[in-house]
Amino acid sequence: MALANKTLYVYDKTTGRIKYTIDNPTSKQIQHIELQGGGCHVDLRGKALQGSYVVKNPDTGISIGIESLKTINFNISQSSIVANGTDVAVLSDLHPGATVTGLNDDAFTFVATEEDNDIEFTANGLSTNSTENQIKFIISDYGYTDEEVYIFFDNPHHQQ
Repeated sequence: MALANKTLYVYDKTTGRIKYTIDNPTSKQIQHIELQGGGCHVDLRGKALQGSYVVKNPDTGISIGIESLKTINFNISQSSIVANGTDVAVLSDLHPGATVTGLNDDAFTFVATEEDNDIEFTANGLSTNSTENQIKFIISDYGYTDEEVYIFFDNPHHQQ
């Protein structure tokens, strides 16, 4: 039996982003999607798909609604260590659960926790190209828009 005037919002369990919808879904359709590992949320029709995610109860993990994606808040402070001329950048104030994924040749992944929500980058360890001397990464989190970030480092040894 179909759920009349309802829509099934199928979403990515990792990001919360809505993948697609099914109007008037049947219990068989819902079960099939759940067996395939997809997230399911039944709600009223007409919710925005673009730029939206499925909200979950933080205690139970059960879907409770649909909201607009939020913007990730973070800080980047950058300084130069005079002793060896190395630039250092600190990415801080990440929300617990936020993931920082490197796009450099030496790809990395960092997941912020309550106790550890800062990550430090140095020009020595992670610069990818002597002509660009930059760090590239993506910050992602459930219910947030991904942020692609570039940190440019000074390169005192680079000659133009």
